[in-house]
Amino acid sequence: MMLNKLVLVSLLFSILIGCQSVKFISNGPEENTVNTGTLDLRLLSNLASQTQLSFSFEDEKFVQNTLEVNFTNQPSKRQGLNGELEVIPTKTYKQEEGAFCREYETKLITISNEISVKSDACRQQDGLWLREY
Repeated sequence: MMLNKLVLVSLLFSILIGCQSVKFISNGPEENTVNTGTLDLRLLSNLASQTQLSFSFEDEKFVQNTLEVNFTNQPSKRQGLNGELEVIPTKTYKQEEGAFCREYETKLITISNEISVKSDACRQQDGLWLREY
């Protein structure tokens, strides 16, 4: 029984080690954003449309990293220009095509308001997480 648990933990650890490379591409010095080909695939695009705010390359990178390394229901927080940004991966699943995906919740917490949005993202072969529709 203990051997089965050890094998399972080793397998999960090996899978997580293989998921550690996340690549970011900048569109240029004047536009520090993740290049996904379309703005709607950015991880913070749902929150941006709800708040009518823009988020930085560093904010997007923070969400990428949270989806890559955090456990389910393990929140990460970052203080940004718009307020405190909190990201919580809420579910991990695998698509039929084999891509790993995560449901996640993003919150923007300001002095007067808290806005929360739920989204899904899938990990691409190059390590980049893209929001799903």
